[in-house]
Amino acid sequence: MKVGVEYDGEDHAEAAQRSRDAEQLATLAAMGIRMHVITKGQFSDQLSLHRALNGVARDLRVRLEPNAAFQHAQNDLRQQLIRTWKST
Repeated sequence: MKVGVEYDGEDHAEAAQRSRDAEQLATLAAMGIRMHVITKGQFSDQLSLHRALNGVARDLRVRLEPNAAFQHAQNDLRQQLIRTWKST
């Protein structure tokens, strides 16, 4: 299975962009690519992002270790990315 991940930020809220996004997702699905769309809301919340990334890992058949150290590292990465985005 081919898997892709897309981040939908604020630009994706506009009606014209939502229409383009829907067409793009339909085209990728027809090509056999399973897309996971992660929203700003999911990215902002540690548990929501964790659940979304678990779905990606499941489709990629990647086994994740459900331990506290992994979850802390994942959240540290999320927070670092948020800080980087805010500074640009």
